[in-house]
Amino acid sequence: LTPGGKNLMTLGTRGAQYPIMLRRPFCQPTDLAVSPSGDLYVCDGYGNYLVHRFSADGKLLKTWGEPGSGPGQFALPHRVGIDKKGIIYVADRNADRIQLFTPDGEFITMWTDFTWPQDLYIDRENELVYVVESPQKSRLTIRDFKGKIVWALGATHRGKTILYISHTVTIDSRGDIYVGE
Repeated sequence: LTPGGKNLMTLGTRGAQYPIMLRRPFCQPTDLAVSPSGDLYVCDGYGNYLVHRFSADGKLLKTWGEPGSGPGQFALPHRVGIDKKGIIYVADRNADRIQLFTPDGEFITMWTDFTWPQDLYIDRENELVYVVESPQKSRLTIRDFKGKIVWALGATHRGKTILYISHTVTIDSRGDIYVGE
């Protein structure tokens, strides 16, 4: 959409119902990210367990994933982010991990020290990944691009409940952190 609300492009067909696991977009997509090259990556989380890559003009270029807990498989690809080198980060919520892929969907590695990673935000300039988790162990972690925690905030701080059921995170131009619950 333009800032004024004009539709520039639609991916998929509104109301189209595909049987689960036909590998076609979409079955309740959960997130979309734009790469530095302009390609679009869509988590097709509920039912399809896939990630789709589209060109900037909407052509489907690649689809990867399947149900499971192995590398390149998904239990619920819930969020997607892309760093400045084009590495794709997929928060695989129900598998308690984040998987990293090349732009073409080749598995690189996974980070596994999570409880339901709900959302991630990629700070390309500072090379940081912000991740919110919930509900069993709500927390916010800030990690470097190798997955090492550089800062964390738990569900409570100084005896006060800070995070309960965090679902989304973003950062503004000053570096202030916003967590939606």
